[in-house]
Amino acid sequence: MKTSPAKLLSRAGGRNLCLALALATIAVFAGRSTTAAAPRIPNVGATAWKIVSKIHGNYRYFPKPSTGWIMPSGPLLGNGDLGVVVAGKPSQFSFFLGKSDFFGVIRGHIMPVGRVRLSVSGLEHAKTLLQQNIGPATVTGRLVSHHSSLALQSWVTRSGNILIIRLHNTGSEPLHFRSQLRNAWNTPNRNQMSAGIDWSAIAAAPDSVLAAAGNRINGGAPAGFKGKVSQVRIFARALKPAQIANATSIYGWKLTSMGRCVRGGAETNLPRSPLHGQLFNGSPNSVTHLGVIRVPQHQFTLLVDVRPQALQKHAFIFAANANPYSPRGYPY
Repeated sequence: MKTSPAKLLSRAGGRNLCLALALATIAVFAGRSTTAAAPRIPNVGATAWKIVSKIHGNYRYFPKPSTGWIMPSGPLLGNGDLGVVVAGKPSQFSFFLGKSDFFGVIRGHIMPVGRVRLSVSGLEHAKTLLQQNIGPATVTGRLVSHHSSLALQSWVTRSGNILIIRLHNTGSEPLHFRSQLRNAWNTPNRNQMSAGIDWSAIAAAPDSVLAAAGNRINGGAPAGFKGKVSQVRIFARALKPAQIANATSIYGWKLTSMGRCVRGGAETNLPRSPLHGQLFNGSPNSVTHLGVIRVPQHQFTLLVDVRPQALQKHAFIFAANANPYSPRGYPY
């Protein structure tokens, strides 16, 4: 079959027209893809900081401090690991410390670590303004009383878990400060304290317990000892009687006939004097507080010099009991 030149041209033209339309379509879509605006991805970090930096909690007074193992409710600062709560009063306020991994095996809870207590004269009736700043996780404040004024800034470093407390006397009268480290029991804890000319430190442990001689002070009904106790020593390993004379105790107390308790250092061997110890009469209030200690969990030796004065079926010469009340109100 023969085809005329006109028919060939129309067929070729049709193909060229289809090809041209296809190329034009591709060019149009390609042009649109190159000129369309890219989607905007929000800066989540910047947006979050912009929001939280505007959030502040204002306190016109110092929250009341807690007793025992309870963290107070007050302005909070920290870095996500070390949390701090401020409470007290203008003339004596404290920074209560808590740590996210300070877990106590005995009590099965995260335990408070302790507190830094600051005492300042001249601000007993000062007007108070504390501000909790959510964005930078700081607590700032100002205390004003007549001609005395104090500016406060506090924060925790991102690394190292260092609490920074900056105090600035903004008044015309001098201010005098005293600082003290106290454990979670709110005691200086001389059993685990060390200090120098311009520094002090307390060894804190989540499984610390209260020690006492002559009776127990918690954990159940008291059962007082009738007799004299002159010395209490704890060693960090199991010892035979012949080894005690040359061993070094981790805790040691000497009880005197005047009712005084003298703590011996870890390297000090206290003299044994069972005839001149402290007399306990067996009543519930006849007890001597020995402070906060951490009893070894495995092998240890307890040495107590006693002179009983009565036959007793049940009595406590030495006790180291955990607090029966569970802590609550952590900063985490």
